[in-house]
Amino acid sequence: MEEIVLTFSRKTGDVRVHNEGGSELDAGEVEQIIAALSALRERMQPPVPTAVPIGKPLQIAAFPAWWVQPDFADGSVVCYRHPGLGWMGFSINHVQAIDLARLLHQQNDPEQQLSTSRQ
Repeated sequence: MEEIVLTFSRKTGDVRVHNEGGSELDAGEVEQIIAALSALRERMQPPVPTAVPIGKPLQIAAFPAWWVQPDFADGSVVCYRHPGLGWMGFSINHVQAIDLARLLHQQNDPEQQLSTSRQ
């Protein structure tokens, strides 16, 4: 594949994929297109909602591989492997890391589940 051309306005994006010879795309080429579309979506309006949209279906990757490393600025980098999107990294600050650990512990500790369900 020789070129991916993306143009955008605040609300719309125009994507043209030029594939010389009309051959099938390989995994690397599809990854390039996904990355370009992701970058395009990031700049479009309206933005992706900041809260999880309740009642709308979510794409869920079951039991993903994950990886964590320190973010020397102030927290951690948490990475998850999505089977279609690849590795996605998120930088979270110290407070977010503590909150995430606490919530995961509460949701997975039978003692915590009993005490919170009684309140």
